[in-house]
Amino acid sequence: MYIRIATIRFPSQSKADAFLAMMKSVWFEKLDKETLNLEQVQVKTGEGKLVGFGIYNSKEEFLKTSNQFKSLWMDFIKSFDGIVEFHEGDVVAHYKRKKK
Repeated sequence: MYIRIATIRFPSQSKADAFLAMMKSVWFEKLDKETLNLEQVQVKTGEGKLVGFGIYNSKEEFLKTSNQFKSLWMDFIKSFDGIVEFHEGDVVAHYKRKKK
């Protein structure tokens, strides 16, 4: 499993909310149709702050679409006056509760 984490800061909560609305209505479909992204999770961590998790099967699948989408993603964030910092890597430990 490979994960890219994006830490995003917007100048206001209203810009963060507008970004999320656009992401849900346009980007989720784009991710589904044009990438190998398995899961995308956005977490509100404070006023105008988000952390996004993009989950992939492997680094190889991530690399197949990441370069093209990273620049589009950055332009999208900048259009809402946001600042983004990326972190990525292989999952080295993972806990998931077993279903009973």
